[in-house]
Amino acid sequence: MIDRLSIINYAIIDNLEIDFTTGLTTITGETGAGKSIILGALNLLLGNRFDSVNFKDKSKKSIIEAIFNVSHLKLQSFFLDNDIDNDSILIIRREFSFEGKSRSFINDTPVKLDLLKNLSLYLIDIHSQHENLLINNENFQINLIDKFAENTLPQFSQIFSNFQSLFKDLNTLILNLDSKKRRLSHTTLDIEFQRKIIFEVDNLNLELGEKEILDADYKKLNNIHLIKQNLSESLFLCEDSESAI
Repeated sequence: MIDRLSIINYAIIDNLEIDFTTGLTTITGETGAGKSIILGALNLLLGNRFDSVNFKDKSKKSIIEAIFNVSHLKLQSFFLDNDIDNDSILIIRREFSFEGKSRSFINDTPVKLDLLKNLSLYLIDIHSQHENLLINNENFQINLIDKFAENTLPQFSQIFSNFQSLFKDLNTLILNLDSKKRRLSHTTLDIEFQRKIIFEVDNLNLELGEKEILDADYKKLNNIHLIKQNLSESLFLCEDSESAI
């Protein structure tokens, strides 16, 4: 469950902290008091996009942070798969700047938005109009089936954990195999290319010292335009001097 929500520099809120206790918590207030703003802050923690108009002070960062007690959620495999510190206390923080930069953290580990969205399915359910359409979400469907199986089959958790470990190892092996296949294919191409070069060089029937002669000829031919220019200038000067006499 959520234990604390902290909102800094968001919409009309300068600095707000809400502590939640066990049981039902009801937030009431008149229209415009900020109830929807609190809900919007929670949606940001679920991975929703931030709108730049929601800065109270554009010179400061907007920070949304929440602390969750996840000791009963069995998220060990999720933390392990995503290289996140596993703890019974989960801290999610999002930071936004007016320039458009944003950062997301789970237990002080920087994460991508997609990972945050996947984790949020375990943490918060926001029920609103048309919320029943969530049943079309693939991740929601898989999570629902897993929860049903976990409550129905006592051995499911251990089987599922073993499957995740084996699946992770399989993906690692597939990636390594694909990498080796690419390297082997490139090696074959390199060998054929080198063979072609050797064949062409052998057909040239080069003699000892011929390379130096060819290099000298190449430099001479490479400078042919400069030589022609110098000759033209020399002829022009000679003709000009003869006409002056």
